[in-house]
Amino acid sequence: MEVNKKSVSKKMPCIFTKSFVLSILLLMFHVRGSAQYYPAPMPVNPANESKLAISLKNSKPDKNRVAILLDLANIYSYRPVRKQADFNRAMDFANAATKLSARLRNDSLYNNAQLFTAEIFTLENNMKSAESILGLLNDTSKLKLLLNLSYKYWEREGDKKEEDWPKAIFFAEQAKKLSIQLHLPQYEILALSYMALVHYSKGSHTAEAELLEVLKKYNAIKYRKLQYVYHPLAVISYRAGKPDKADYYSIKTIESMQETGDTTVAGDFYYWRSVITGNNEDYQKSLDYALLAITHFKVHPGQISLADRADVLGMPVIALRKMKRYREALNYIRKTDQEYPLVSVDDKIDDVLMIGNIYRDMKAYDMAAKYFEIALNLNKKQNTINNGIYSNLGQLYVESGQYAKAKPILNKFFNIISTYKGPPIASSVISHLNYMAFLADSATGDYRSAIKHLSDYRGLEEFNLRQEQNKEVRRLEVQYGVKEKEDALKIKDQHITLLNQNYKLEQIKLKQSRMEKNIIIAAIVVLLIFTGLLYNQYRSKKRANQATVKDNEVIASQNVLINQKNRHLELLLREKEWLIKEVHHRVKNNLQTIISLLQSQAAYLENDALKAIQTSQNRIYTMSLIHQKLYRGEDVQQINMANYIPELIKHLKDSFDSSNKIIFNEKIDDIDLDASVAIPIALIINEAVTNSIKYAFPGEGAGEITVSLRNQDDLLRLELSDNGVGMDKNSINANPVSLGLQLIRGLTKEIRGEVSIKGSHGVKITILFKKQAIEYANILTEDLINPA
Repeated sequence: MEVNKKSVSKKMPCIFTKSFVLSILLLMFHVRGSAQYYPAPMPVNPANESKLAISLKNSKPDKNRVAILLDLANIYSYRPVRKQADFNRAMDFANAATKLSARLRNDSLYNNAQLFTAEIFTLENNMKSAESILGLLNDTSKLKLLLNLSYKYWEREGDKKEEDWPKAIFFAEQAKKLSIQLHLPQYEILALSYMALVHYSKGSHTAEAELLEVLKKYNAIKYRKLQYVYHPLAVISYRAGKPDKADYYSIKTIESMQETGDTTVAGDFYYWRSVITGNNEDYQKSLDYALLAITHFKVHPGQISLADRADVLGMPVIALRKMKRYREALNYIRKTDQEYPLVSVDDKIDDVLMIGNIYRDMKAYDMAAKYFEIALNLNKKQNTINNGIYSNLGQLYVESGQYAKAKPILNKFFNIISTYKGPPIASSVISHLNYMAFLADSATGDYRSAIKHLSDYRGLEEFNLRQEQNKEVRRLEVQYGVKEKEDALKIKDQHITLLNQNYKLEQIKLKQSRMEKNIIIAAIVVLLIFTGLLYNQYRSKKRANQATVKDNEVIASQNVLINQKNRHLELLLREKEWLIKEVHHRVKNNLQTIISLLQSQAAYLENDALKAIQTSQNRIYTMSLIHQKLYRGEDVQQINMANYIPELIKHLKDSFDSSNKIIFNEKIDDIDLDASVAIPIALIINEAVTNSIKYAFPGEGAGEITVSLRNQDDLLRLELSDNGVGMDKNSINANPVSLGLQLIRGLTKEIRGEVSIKGSHGVKITILFKKQAIEYANILTEDLINPA
């Protein structure tokens, strides 16, 4: 069997152009395709990273810090190109969030932190560690982790992939049971969709029907995010060779995503839209969707990411090649290499293969061979063998008529696939390369090998043809079955029409014979109805009158009871007010008794002890005066400071002989204060004014003392000042401080105020505080947490 080399080379373009395109597409599209894990954590905008870092630095150890830590973990987990260093940093943030939420005893935050820790473990392919977190979670958080594990076990790559599928089913079933217990149908349906994906991977033909049932269930509960079901249906249809259905489901995916506004995995959706439109030979749309997918992958990865360099970044190159825009394709690769530098050997191999195929399309075979040889040399440095290199190089040599070079390359390819354990290679690809090998063997005179490859080629072509024929037969059977049913329905419709006509004739006869009888019966019925209505109206009025009498009696008795309760409540209220006033009266009397006792004791004391007794008397009088005001006033809880403070100042002035030379200025707004605030304020005024009288004007000196209490926005401002000799800073800041200053600061802290003391040109004490009462329990708690 002799073959002319020239005739072979002339025939080649028309023989294998279309099949080679299909081969390239199938090789390039050998990527994972499915629904994104959902409910996945919503991505945090990476532009917020610096802002979050500043917020973390300035945050307190509360639940807000936990949220910031988890947002930072989210950003590092979902980098556009995932690296182990990013996962490590994300895990640091997640662990910090877990510890803080445990310290805060916040179960909700703790569950969220543990759930995100498990998510990081699954992204690192550390499934055992992720499973260990299940025991730490409960309810909805545990349910979400079960769904996560089911999905991640299904999508895992590797030689032992089939061993992971039972685990995926197990966790999906557990999630389904827990969803039913918690009455969460949305998650129950999601578990069913994951089971369908596993069935599809195992080769089951029921996956599409299962997903359509999932779609039906989601519609029943009015769940809107249907893109997560339409997307796997699109991929399944595409791989099953159903371009129309793939196109339909792909469009529905994009529409649903846009309607719901959930663009979490928009990159995945747009990428597969690019694949499907490219397969339908709409290459401009394929290019547009590919670039749109890359834009989204730069922000947030999906199941596919920029790490899948040959698949994602290679899609625009394939579209540009098909539109013969070769220079644009080369420029795009160079621009991409600058933006995303080549790191791994596999990335470099994919890159030079893309460039080589562009030059092959341009018929620049020498340049194409140069790049394919570079890919071959790079592959020799690895332990694995890239079958794409040999198929591309063999294709090039055959197309360029270099059959002697093509033979060993193609033979190497067939030796590789004989022991190949990776993802299955499409039969159309193997069939096409068998034809290439047949041409190379024929041109070099190796007819025995040529016959073998031709036989394999024809066998695969016949197999593919049978597959297409079987599809067509099934399509015709469906159409024929539908036509038979339509014919049967037409016959049934004709019989039904005849029966209806006969039935109508019989009805007309019956109507004529019953007309008179019906008129008489109708008249009797109308008379009976009218009589019945009259009687019913009489009975209704009678019952309504009886019910009204009963209701009036009930209302009257209830009014009497309400009046009695109101009088009782008024008595209780007056009694309560009397008791409170009595308490204030007795407290005032007790304080007056203590003052009298101290005065009696003072008769036997001298010097410092006597002064201490006098000071204590003034402090007790200050409190006694407040209780006297509460006893005499109508309000038993609040003191009018405009009435109280002048009376207190008068008492202090009368208590010291030297006070006659001192002028007192009072600037008091009309302010009512709760007793819990009024007492500390009164004691502060007592201490400050007493100190000013005693120490500000030594000898026979005279001066002024000012007491001011004013409203200032939402606060009250108390100012106590004199124009005496003042105090130095050492005395103000001494440790320990004087008893008077210590009391002023302690009392200010009790009312949650802020105190400022200045000692130059006299003494000026300024206190800012809130008007409302402060509960002692709150103050004590604050002191324990933040001791002075």
